[in-house]
Amino acid sequence: MTQVSDDGFWQNIDGEWVPTQKQLDAVENGSIPYESNEMLGVNSESNPSTDHLFQIQPTFEVNNSSGTQDYIAFLGYTLIAFGILDFVLAVFLDTNITFFLGILSYFTSIFFWSLGGYLIASKESIPWFDVEKFSESNQAKMIYAGTVAGALVLLLLLAGLAGNDLDENLIGTWTNPADELNLESNGDMSDSSGSFESWYIDDGNLVLEEEEYYYVFKYTIIDDILFLAPYDVDDKLLEEECIAYVEGSSGKTNSVYSDKLEAAEDDGKFPTWCQPE
Repeated sequence: MTQVSDDGFWQNIDGEWVPTQKQLDAVENGSIPYESNEMLGVNSESNPSTDHLFQIQPTFEVNNSSGTQDYIAFLGYTLIAFGILDFVLAVFLDTNITFFLGILSYFTSIFFWSLGGYLIASKESIPWFDVEKFSESNQAKMIYAGTVAGALVLLLLLAGLAGNDLDENLIGTWTNPADELNLESNGDMSDSSGSFESWYIDDGNLVLEEEEYYYVFKYTIIDDILFLAPYDVDDKLLEEECIAYVEGSSGKTNSVYSDKLEAAEDDGKFPTWCQPE
């Protein structure tokens, strides 16, 4: 009767220990043998002629299959690509795909690179579900395709949010005796003239959009007064065209509007760049 080791990796045939099919399959899937001094034979009696076989009998530590390693490495490279994109956006567009994290967003490129590098370096042993090789399995192709699709959806979602950055302090109604602005939380807006359709913040400035054109304003909110000064086509700030709005509907009344602006001016709260003629 063939004698098989406890771990199932070795069999004794005619007094010689040779690998079993289980061991051959494990090696094919990327397992790495290591030497163990623990005796794993089925016969506990000492036999000088065979003891050395047990003493150096390798025991196998099963690692991830080659298909799983390929997929983990693919995820790692995907994260590194996200990090590169995040870095490029931060350097050239003054934003990034993780802007919603605030000051922490400046470190997310390093996080993506580090995590991606860790996955690639640990692909053999990191705990993961089994994935077959891409070229040999339709299921594996679906997993890869789903991963790419998920990454693209996430990227587009974050890019859309970044492109429509809003200042929540501006959301609401702002009035003066001549105009009313209604800025909504989804980026839509309306004004008394019916010209503007949407708004957002770009590089710290307020942008109001019409159907075909957009206008950029420097802005600040002091107490409950919104000060706006437009930029011309050469990006020059037109301080003399600065206008002010009062939060809520009370600014429609001349007396209320005038009282609030006079009080702000007396208290020295007028922005230095707001110099209406």
